[in-house]
Amino acid sequence: MTQPIVKILTWADGAVKHATAECYGIDPETPGLVKRVVGQEHLAVLRHGFATVRISNISRVCGRQLLRKSHADYLERSQRYFTITKPNFILPDALRALEQGDGVDQVLYAMVQEHLQHSFDLYEKLRERGILKEDARYIFAQAIETSMVMSGNLQMWWDFFNLRIDGRVQKETCRVAIAIFKEFCKMDNIFKQHPKYEAIYG
Repeated sequence: MTQPIVKILTWADGAVKHATAECYGIDPETPGLVKRVVGQEHLAVLRHGFATVRISNISRVCGRQLLRKSHADYLERSQRYFTITKPNFILPDALRALEQGDGVDQVLYAMVQEHLQHSFDLYEKLRERGILKEDARYIFAQAIETSMVMSGNLQMWWDFFNLRIDGRVQKETCRVAIAIFKEFCKMDNIFKQHPKYEAIYG
């Protein structure tokens, strides 16, 4: 099982309590203020907090899923500029499991590996012929590794966890959301009030 790597680059939640206090006309240092308001599902106060996360060791497929979240900002590793010297391909569990299956499964797994390697070999040959990276990249399998930086206010992230931590979501994308969620819980106890907390920590 390939695990995503996440790192919080920016965390700013100090304005949340002040925005909450401004809304209700009370002292921002009131104990449990934000916790109480978030518990009442007044999530707009979280718009005044902000986080930036670096996400790596994911497939381009997963990257496409993450980029679909509204109210977030992104920059992804550019295949136009980034020089790929040793490709890393991220496969879903169902394809990785073929390696441990019966004879037919193992043949299929070998074919998958051959296909992935062939896409990179062809990419290199195209580059040697002077084809630009932005054009040669078209032949890459979507399993090719990517990385990105994703930013947004804390209400956006709250909604992101609601949407992406779900059994119906593709496993790789769900793992990314869970990994980020766990880091958020370390940063601010407010996220321990999130509806997905019990599902993750039981």
